[in-house]
Amino acid sequence: MGIALLALVSVWTASLWYSFSRMPAMLVVLSSQHRFEEPFDSVYGPLYRWVARCVLTTVLPREPDVAQINAEASAHALGVIEDDRFLEQVFRRYVKRGLDVNARAQTVRQPSQLEAAVAVNEPQVVRLLLAHGANADVKTSDGRSMRELAQEMQRRHPERDYSSVLVLLGQ
Repeated sequence: MGIALLALVSVWTASLWYSFSRMPAMLVVLSSQHRFEEPFDSVYGPLYRWVARCVLTTVLPREPDVAQINAEASAHALGVIEDDRFLEQVFRRYVKRGLDVNARAQTVRQPSQLEAAVAVNEPQVVRLLLAHGANADVKTSDGRSMRELAQEMQRRHPERDYSSVLVLLGQ
């Protein structure tokens, strides 16, 4: 019985590894935080999240994943990773693979990576972007500083606390 269960878990783990290694990196990032409904989370959740984290730290991201993040200025999406140490580890891999911390989205509005992270209130990502050379003096398309953007977002969304982002930006 024990051997059969071990074989079943091994096959499931291998199939997860294969699936995750073929997914876009941002889907694997989301999977690394995924929670199942109980009672399934207590059975499948830890192994599922562990495999996703292993793939993120050994296989991903691929060049197309980084190119897409640069094109969309979407590094702020990494902010879903709640574990700061793990987020830093994943972020470093993205930087090594070519993440441009000063990239602007290839859209009409063209926000920078930092602007996007400030706007959605991701202090961990703001900290990592700044630590890896993001230009804190970059302006929004309407000429506001990052501090002014954070202050404006705080006024618009008083239920969110932008104080950590403001401290990182020198307020």
